[in-house]
Amino acid sequence: MKYSTHTIVAIGMVIGCIYLIMVLQKILQSPQKSQIQIMHNIQKIAVLNKKETIKSAKTKEVQKTALSFVDRFTSLQEKLLKKSSDLLEYNALLSNRDQLTSVAQYLSVPPSEFAYNEQTYRLKLIDYLIESAKWQDNPAQSFAIDEINKLILTENITEDLPIEIRKSVAQDKVELFSALMKIDIETAKSVKNKALGTDIAQIISYAEQTFGDRD
Repeated sequence: MKYSTHTIVAIGMVIGCIYLIMVLQKILQSPQKSQIQIMHNIQKIAVLNKKETIKSAKTKEVQKTALSFVDRFTSLQEKLLKKSSDLLEYNALLSNRDQLTSVAQYLSVPPSEFAYNEQTYRLKLIDYLIESAKWQDNPAQSFAIDEINKLILTENITEDLPIEIRKSVAQDKVELFSALMKIDIETAKSVKNKALGTDIAQIISYAEQTFGDRD
């Protein structure tokens, strides 16, 4: 027996309606159970989010503990008259590759929220990297420069970050690239070429226009 197109469409609509009614009946038969399941899932997600927040905060604190030497670096840096023991300690801090790596790793991750004490702390870390890269007799100078290069080129300014954080991370890159232009102009040019076609290129262009002609 052959059916017309209209008949086939009608049969399909009837089957669809029957299926929809069955689904609605199933939901209506156990609304409380569904609601309890939904609430359970929401609570589970909330607990997981809380655990991740706590874990992230603990990780940040562990990192800061590992970077506690930076306060000592700042103290020594600000000393106008350094004793020979101070100078030895200062140079040892600047040439420590493990510490340079730890600082670069910390700076590569944007803060979760804007806070002035965190910004001040990050500026100290940036200053440490720059001072290490500037020291001509530093056995780890090329290592420090390489860490700066990677930090500048890291694409860590994402749309989901608050605008204050995006500005702060961009300013970090401006600061680093401005210093790199004075320390090693050829390396700075190489970094600029690698950044072509990315959002980092605009930041580098701004750094060049703003600080490129300064002594």
